Amino acid sequence: MTDLQSLEFVRLGEVAPDTFNVLLFGAPKSGKSTAAATAPGPIMWLNCEGAGALGFARKVAAERGNQILEVAMADGKNGRQISPMLHMVMDHLRQHPEIRSVVVDTIGKVREALAHELVQQGSPKSIQQWGKVNDILTGFVRGLRDLPVNVVFLAHLDQVDDAEAG
Repeated sequence: MTDLQSLEFVRLGEVAPDTFNVLLFGAPKSGKSTAAATAPGPIMWLNCEGAGALGFARKVAAERGNQILEVAMADGKNGRQISPMLHMVMDHLRQHPEIRSVVVDTIGKVREALAHELVQQGSPKSIQQWGKVNDILTGFVRGLRDLPVNVVFLAHLDQVDDAEAG
């Protein structure tokens, strides 16, 4: 026989949130941006991938009647800092509830820009500096999660070749 209890089904509407948070992970050119462009619009797109990264995604969004509001994010290398931009993004989202979705393209590039901004290689305080990178990134992700918007994080597959492991 069995010790299984009867199944209890969730009633629709009791648990279903109004927004979603999702991570799209994969190799470059695998369709992550195209999928993200199908999120409800208008979409605030935090572009850390550079000019031209949204070509096909813009086409997909336009076909669906969605507007993409692209924010060219600082890369830390051109003198512009990313941490103040993350605060500005959060402030803008709080002030503009008509924005229904946010795409972070890519979360890895946001981390790289924060590291470039905050971590001094070889510094005796580098552990604390990496902790600051973590705190800012975690705070940003949690802040987005708690806003009434759909959030799509894009992440690239970062394959490291290791001569010993193959």
